[in-house]
Amino acid sequence: MNGDGELRSDESSIQSTLKAIKFPALAILLTSFVTLSLFPAYTSTLQSVSMCKATNRLQNDLFEPLGFILFNFPDLLARIIAPMSLDIRSVQRRPEVLFLAAASRLIFPGLFLFAKSSSTEIPYINSDLYSISVSIAFAFSNGVLMSLCFMVAPLLLPQDSAETTRQRCSDFMNLNLACGLLG
Repeated sequence: MNGDGELRSDESSIQSTLKAIKFPALAILLTSFVTLSLFPAYTSTLQSVSMCKATNRLQNDLFEPLGFILFNFPDLLARIIAPMSLDIRSVQRRPEVLFLAAASRLIFPGLFLFAKSSSTEIPYINSDLYSISVSIAFAFSNGVLMSLCFMVAPLLLPQDSAETTRQRCSDFMNLNLACGLLG
């Protein structure tokens, strides 16, 4: 076979792979876009509503580091729990659910606007529990969705294509990271 025929075959293979994994791939892009838009740039500006009023250090100088823990721990927990507690085969049968779940995360920028932040002067919900709850939901949904996308995508193609599928999913993640660097 000549080089031109092999090139067309490779392009066809890539196109068929991308078509099969389009929902997990788009979910990866959207999930990481929302996450990287808010964490850590915006979430690190969250403040306690009792800042400078309370003597408790968690409500003063340790509230920002607490925010990093409140992202990383639920995110890790979700990545551990997702394969054990969710029915991967049901998501495999309806992969568009991944994209819809990722799209539902577009609500988080609005939810974070109602938490007290040093970067905005808009009225906020006067509760640390609110910002902590939103942060935990934000992180947990990130961990679950990213895990599901990387687990389901290889199942959408024949077994011999699993490694290619994993690579395409990683490519989408890298594309989003590159776009974040440029933006």
